Amino acid sequence: MTIALMRFGFCSLLLLIAVERACADGWTPILRVGSIDQSIDDLNVIPLSGFDVAFDHLEQPLRPEQWPHLHPGVRDVWAGSRGYLLRTPVATPRRYGVYRIRIGVLGAHPYQPPRLRVTFGPSASWILKAPSGADISRQTERLEYLSPAVAEYLIAGQDLIDESTMLAIESIDDGSWIVYDGIEIDWIDAPLASEVGVDFHKEPARLVHRTPDGPRQQFRLTLDLRRVSTPLNLKIVDAAGGVWSEATLGLDAGHKRFYGPLTADLSIPAHEKAQDLKLEIRSDNFQKSYDLHWPGYRPIELYVVPQAHFDNGYTHTADQAVARNVDSLSRALAFGEKYENFSWTNESSYILQRWWQNANPADRDRLVDQVRSGRVGLDAGWVNLLTGLPNDEGLHRWLYWSGNFAREHRLDLKTASLTDSPSHVWSLPTILAGSGIEFLSIGSNSDRSDFWKFGADRAYQPVWWEGPDGARVLTMVHKHYAEATTVGLTMSLEAAEQRLPGYLTYIFDNPDAKEPYPYNVIHLHGAYFDNVQLDENLPAVVEQWNAKYEWPRLILGTNADFFERLRTEAAQHAPVVRGDQGAYWEDGAGSSAAETKLNRDSVRRLVLLEALLAGLHAQGKIRDYPKKLIDEAWENALLYDEHTWGAHHSVSLPDDPQTLTLFAVKAGYAMKSRLLCDQLQKIVDEGLAFTESWERDRRNSVAPESDALSFRSGYLAVDMDQTTGLIRSIRRTDDGREFVERSPAGGSVDAANSSGFGQVLYYAKQRGYPPSGSDVATGSTLSTPKLIDIQRKVRSIVSRYEHEILGIVELEVCVAADSPDIQCVLRMKGKRPVREMEGVYVSFPFAFKQPQIDYEVGGATVQAGRDWMPRACLDWFSVQDFVRLQDLKTGDDVVWSSPDAPLVSFQDVNTHKKLESLPIENGRIYSYVMNNYWHTNYQAQQGGDFEFRYFISFGRKTSLGQASLRATRWSPAICNALRAFVDIGSENIRMSSFKRAEDGDGYIVRIREVDGEHGDVKFSVPALAEVGIASVEVVSGIESPHMHPHGQTSAKGTEVSTHLHPFEVQTLRIRPGKRESDSNKKQATAP
Repeated sequence: MTIALMRFGFCSLLLLIAVERACADGWTPILRVGSIDQSIDDLNVIPLSGFDVAFDHLEQPLRPEQWPHLHPGVRDVWAGSRGYLLRTPVATPRRYGVYRIRIGVLGAHPYQPPRLRVTFGPSASWILKAPSGADISRQTERLEYLSPAVAEYLIAGQDLIDESTMLAIESIDDGSWIVYDGIEIDWIDAPLASEVGVDFHKEPARLVHRTPDGPRQQFRLTLDLRRVSTPLNLKIVDAAGGVWSEATLGLDAGHKRFYGPLTADLSIPAHEKAQDLKLEIRSDNFQKSYDLHWPGYRPIELYVVPQAHFDNGYTHTADQAVARNVDSLSRALAFGEKYENFSWTNESSYILQRWWQNANPADRDRLVDQVRSGRVGLDAGWVNLLTGLPNDEGLHRWLYWSGNFAREHRLDLKTASLTDSPSHVWSLPTILAGSGIEFLSIGSNSDRSDFWKFGADRAYQPVWWEGPDGARVLTMVHKHYAEATTVGLTMSLEAAEQRLPGYLTYIFDNPDAKEPYPYNVIHLHGAYFDNVQLDENLPAVVEQWNAKYEWPRLILGTNADFFERLRTEAAQHAPVVRGDQGAYWEDGAGSSAAETKLNRDSVRRLVLLEALLAGLHAQGKIRDYPKKLIDEAWENALLYDEHTWGAHHSVSLPDDPQTLTLFAVKAGYAMKSRLLCDQLQKIVDEGLAFTESWERDRRNSVAPESDALSFRSGYLAVDMDQTTGLIRSIRRTDDGREFVERSPAGGSVDAANSSGFGQVLYYAKQRGYPPSGSDVATGSTLSTPKLIDIQRKVRSIVSRYEHEILGIVELEVCVAADSPDIQCVLRMKGKRPVREMEGVYVSFPFAFKQPQIDYEVGGATVQAGRDWMPRACLDWFSVQDFVRLQDLKTGDDVVWSSPDAPLVSFQDVNTHKKLESLPIENGRIYSYVMNNYWHTNYQAQQGGDFEFRYFISFGRKTSLGQASLRATRWSPAICNALRAFVDIGSENIRMSSFKRAEDGDGYIVRIREVDGEHGDVKFSVPALAEVGIASVEVVSGIESPHMHPHGQTSAKGTEVSTHLHPFEVQTLRIRPGKRESDSNKKQATAP
């Protein structure tokens, strides 16, 4: 159901006061604020932007027709960030009978529903708990996803004092909004029986107190009184009549009839096993006994992993953010010496690196000692990556700094954590496990992501996340991060006592979880939110807690402490899950499309440059291996792929100096990585004396037909459409197989699924203000560029268009002469920077029905539909090298590659549809080149000139290894130059890296199997032809000794033999033999 919210002025309202006509059920209407009918059409609908204007008016007693449809809360910035008290007088002349108050609500904020206090007269006060689950679109001002409910309260007429009684509703916590359906007050001439409703709160019972009488469990009862005299006597008794606990309530209220809630806190001796007891309630006008099922407690160990979330900017400048986190590490070293139960974990080893650079030798020794003793945790990740952006070698380099540090100081490195960025690539368990990392904790952010629900579905219990090769890491997926703050441990003991029991109930009694949480050990991911500094509250509160409570016992520990504690139980109970988690936040990289393209280009260059430099070094052609330049280039590339793009107000205040400064820093990482690659290329060019092009070019393309807008090669026939300028047909010449699904009849389309091949789709929508997470693409207006002309070039055809926002748009098409390949280049010249919401796509509708779609990201090949984890992002995907579409019946296939833009959608443009499934029914690919849909962090606008390239290859039964080769951007000449150093040979084996070893002891070759084949592999290292290979061994992904030595590796001459399992990633250390010149030097210097 969808209800329009946007109205101006007052709506008409049905108001019935003291009407004598009886309702069908015998009740007489007294007051109507609208009607409870799942509609707000009869309420005073105030625009969301109007609450600040209506502030003063709403503070006064209201006539029923003035009552607003929506009640804001403290969380609502658009309404002044305050609680509202709404009141209306009600005529109550009768001193007998019963008044009934019914409050209808249509729902409340989906994540932060409020609590409201309802009062009516001097002695009646109730708490209305708003049902969550509704949602408001800030663009359309519409209420969606209703969760309607009606709260009903009764009060005796004789307990009212005045002939006019004030009905008041007030928000009493830090929640958000609630939407009313209506308010109805009726009267009936009937007696009202006394009654007590009992609500037993399990949360406090989970806490076991230390007392002089031994461990005791406390619990809380909320008694909903209806015309019951106070005081009340409460007893907890067992089946034999023994009294376990007793209390008296309401003495301060005197002897009077009472309506609404009273709370009672009682305690009994602690029991692990559940007990069946009775609750007895007595007063001078009421007596009743209730069955009470008493839950036993669980001896819970709660591991708090103290760390602060590092945003490289966002809340502060980048330098300030680093400084704050570096200072927290210094404080942690001091607290580790002061508090017995304290530890600290650096969420990002980048902070440890920056701290280490300026630390004196004594402080460095202190830190290493505290890492060894478990007071400081060492996690493997360098920064919090958007893991869908780097290539597989980048993901390995993400672990290198910690790996080098651990190896140098002989420290264990078993854990990794990723915070804020909510979902991650499938290659991660393969890369982590191959690097000796056994455990992973993900602190997933729920903003624009549903992956945290994967953890919620399983009550946040661990799973074995299995990579494509079968390697596993024990993984926790949390709803959020800074969980120690969430449960109050960074604030005070009182805050923790209020919040922690509810958290335990959420873990153990989550009704949405598919299975209960089976362990007595719980993990809290992190302590502090974005760049918040460590203070002494946390260790002090934990110390106070453990002094007061027997259970749960709080342990300030490292991730390794928790996972080692859990390992034995999890090995038996934790389920195994496979698949990719999707790219929920990687779409933000499309807000800076030019810089993202630049960084992707630099990373690919860097892998090639490093391999060529290693070959030149192995041959003795360069003496000084430029490791410092290479490391710096990798670090800048990874800092661009780090999840912080800019300021928290980057979209609401795009011209703010901090916004501009932070994005300049972000863009600077891509620029610096590019400049460092340029420096490295000069060294390579000098060593190779290489003058040919590094990249594939068009010199081997066929010329267009002289009398038509078409190409003919020995492999393909490609026709352009004269009306639209798009590709109308791509046919294979040997059998006429058509690969284009359609060509639209005109230049414009009304939906993505009717767009043509190479067509640009521009989606526009007004942004909400202030920007919020509900600013989504659904409901956007679609437009396409209008054709200006079509130009026939020497080796290409260029269609030129114009568009109000995109400027001049060009689609250039080339067809290869010696292979079944085409290249499409999209250019936008003079795109206007736009702050309203926009998304730009390029359509590639391939003619397939129910194809198999495989795509590569982070070094893993994901089969669409099969290899997605539950709750993964299906609206868009991140792709590194290629997408392969294949008809399993005929073997016909297409390999599509987008080197410049990482994001794609399959089947349709699905942005923000929150797809839970995506059946693969067609061959449509949409390159998602840019957007500004985010409300924070990412860029609000981008303009200028842009170019995006697409390489498309057509074949039959193309293997994944062949697809990867076809997707390369490098020219045959430079590939041959690389093979002169390392020659892999096998199509199913890809080389991820050839480099100098980190410790200088030989060279590293990293290879991965890509076709799912099992067997022996041979490759050669011609770079070592002069000296031969002295030894070869399999090492971990971070170049440490492998946990499971590989016995099937050997070398002879320059040839290496090894064994690979399907999709395995293997890192080998190759030690060269001695050069004759080196031996002569040693003999000459011998005594």
